[in-house]
Amino acid sequence: MQIVFGNTEVTDARIVTKSKNESAIRKEKINFNNISDKASLVKMANELQYKKNYKGYEGAITGFLQPYCQPGFAATIIDPFYDKRNGKYMVESTSVTFGMSGARREIELGPVIGFNPDK
Repeated sequence: MQIVFGNTEVTDARIVTKSKNESAIRKEKINFNNISDKASLVKMANELQYKKNYKGYEGAITGFLQPYCQPGFAATIIDPFYDKRNGKYMVESTSVTFGMSGARREIELGPVIGFNPDK
């Protein structure tokens, strides 16, 4: 999917910016009247294109203290109920909590390894 942002200024000048994916079949057009900086529009278009094309899991998973994990590791998720979650993810952060019911490790997942936002 390609994102096309447009802006019409007071002088009727039209600014049109597009995200990086030029070969996309689907295009989404959005018009802004309050942002006239072309660089900001391009950055926003690329970020929105990334979010629309992303097909992985976002968030954190909590498990017991094992297995050991650090930021920068690759975490493999296998979910028989939700096939979209399956894949290798980059681990962005970890936190460990200790309590009366045992220790827990929370793993914050990043993007799917090998994800290409241009497709």
